[in-house]
Parts: sequence; structure tokens; C-alpha cells
Amino acid sequence: MVPPNRRGSRCCLLWKDAERAARNGITRPGGTTGARLLQGLVSQHRRARLQAEAIVDFAFTAVFKKVPEGYIAFVEELPGANTQGATLDEARENLREAVQLVIDANRELAREDAGDDVIRESLRIANG
Repeated sequence: MVPPNRRGSRCCLLWKDAERAARNGITRPGGTTGARLLQGLVSQHRRARLQAEAIVDFAFTAVFKKVPEGYIAFVEELPGANTQGATLDEARENLREAVQLVIDANRELAREDAGDDVIRESLRIANG
């Protein structure tokens, strides 16, 4: 049970060692059995994979407008993601933060409204 894309890495050696210990009933110092060690590695691998899948690059259309005070900025595809900045660079940075805040707030509100008895899964949309 070698984790994908990890063959030959230190992680792969830990998996092989844990599998061997689990098969042979070996107990590690501190009382950790090989099976328990393997279970921990599987959990870590699953968490890492889920975190990696959660990180998806989205491409939004940022709009910047020069005003006397600096720049105003908004995202066409995401209502509520708007901000301002004294410079274009500041407006860009503020807009990145605004987008993240809107996405986080929408996610939290949706989870509160939906409750626990729902199916959640990743949705990937290819740009094109």
C-alpha cells in the first residue's frame, strides 16, 4: 500500500516499515503496534490528499478603476468581492483578501443553512 507519487521517498519507506511491522505483529518502543502506525500513516496521507484537492486555482476577472483617492476594485464573477487601495498594488492585494473572505463567509453560511445531513464533494470546473 505505497502512497501514490511517493515511491522511493522517505514516506514510502515509512509505509513499507509500518506494513512489515503490522504483518509481523511487531510493537514499537512506546507500545505502538505496526498496525497502529500504519493506520496513522494512512490517516496522514488521506488528510494531505484532501488538503491538496482543496487547493484549486480559480481564475477570476479583477476590475480596477482609477479614482481620485486611488483605485477601486471588484471581481466580476463574485458579488461582494470589492475593495479599494491607494495604489494599484494595494488594491490588488486587498482584492485577493476580499475574495478569500467572501468565499470563506459563503462556505460558512452554506454549511450553517445545509446542516449535517448533506453530501459535500469537490466540484472542478475546467476553464474554456
